[in-house]
Amino acid sequence: MDKTEQEKLLKSLQEEEKLILSELNDIARKNPKVEGDFNVPFINEGDSLDENAREITEFERTKAVADNLEERLKGIRVAIEKLKEGSYGVCEKCSVAISGERLKAVQAARLCINCAKISAHEV
Repeated sequence: MDKTEQEKLLKSLQEEEKLILSELNDIARKNPKVEGDFNVPFINEGDSLDENAREITEFERTKAVADNLEERLKGIRVAIEKLKEGSYGVCEKCSVAISGERLKAVQAARLCINCAKISAHEV
C-alpha cells in the first residue's frame, strides 16, 4: 500500500470513528472511569407493568446497539494504530497479509478470511 492509499485509508477510518462516536453519544454516556466505555442510561417513565416491560425492552435494545458500536469503535482504533505502526493488513493469528478485497469490505479486519472463518466456527 503506497503513502497516498494509507492517507486515504487513515482519513476514512478517522471519519468512521467520528461517526461511531456521534452515534454512541446519541444513545449513551461516556464512562469517566473506563476509557472507551459507554453506559446506556435506563429511562424510567412509569410504574405500570406494561411501561416497565417496554422500558426494559428498549434499554436492552439500546444496550445491544451501544455494545456493537463500542466493538466497532475499538476495531477502528486498533486499525488506525496498526496503520500508523505499519502492521495494518496483517492477520493477527497467522501473520499472513489480509487480502485487499477483505480490507475494502472490512477496513478494521484483524484476521484474514481463513482465520475469520475458523474463529466464527469456534464461537
